[in-house]
Amino acid sequence: MASDRPPDTPPEGAAREWLARERESEREWERARPEPRTPREEIEVSWFWVFVAIFGPLRLWVLPGLIGYWPSWIITAFVIWHGSWLWGRWWRKRKAAHSRPA
Repeated sequence: MASDRPPDTPPEGAAREWLARERESEREWERARPEPRTPREEIEVSWFWVFVAIFGPLRLWVLPGLIGYWPSWIITAFVIWHGSWLWGRWWRKRKAAHSRPA
């Protein structure tokens, strides 16, 4: 026989205190958890790394051999900036077109 108490009786003494501490620690953990990122934030972060992955090797291997090392930094920075600007413009237009009511 496991216990003389009915199953719906609340715990007593140390068990009650332990249960209260556990519940409070779970509430604290829930409050401390960071908010999840929105899909828009994920997209903005990930496209930066796409440009880095594409233009990084180009800057390091192709451009220095063609026109010298330091100008390649300037050209790469311009290409990444302008490409990301064009991409952002395209993305905003696409998002606006998809958000219009049918």
